[in-house]
Amino acid sequence: MPKVAPKPLEKRRYSGRSFEDRHAERRQKLLKATAMVASRFGFEGTSVEAICAEAGLTLCYGYESFPSREAIFVEAYRAVQNELLSRLQATPATGDATRRALTGFFKAIQSEPGVARVFLIDLDDHGGAMRMASFEGGQKL
Repeated sequence: MPKVAPKPLEKRRYSGRSFEDRHAERRQKLLKATAMVASRFGFEGTSVEAICAEAGLTLCYGYESFPSREAIFVEAYRAVQNELLSRLQATPATGDATRRALTGFFKAIQSEPGVARVFLIDLDDHGGAMRMASFEGGQKL
């Protein structure tokens, strides 16, 4: 009689939501919390514990979603960068492109001054992953 491979167990649903949906929601909360905490305390002053507290999640979820503080910071940087780029792309395509891009950038920074710290101060000297995220964002312009 041939052996039949067992079906892989499905992740448990909770309140009708899949594991994947819950995981994605926690990840988004962590990214937003990282941007908020980093905007107040900078990269050096941002701990995974502070990020999880801001997100209202346990430390376990923080490390389940991201392997390190740098990894979550890089992903938060990318998320902020993507939001900024979408704002820039949403500006009316009239006039000089450089002026339009700079105006959009400064309006976005003005509306959320905390992200200026993430973008303009804490970007430097935090490893290759952060420089790569910055380079990738520049390629999207």
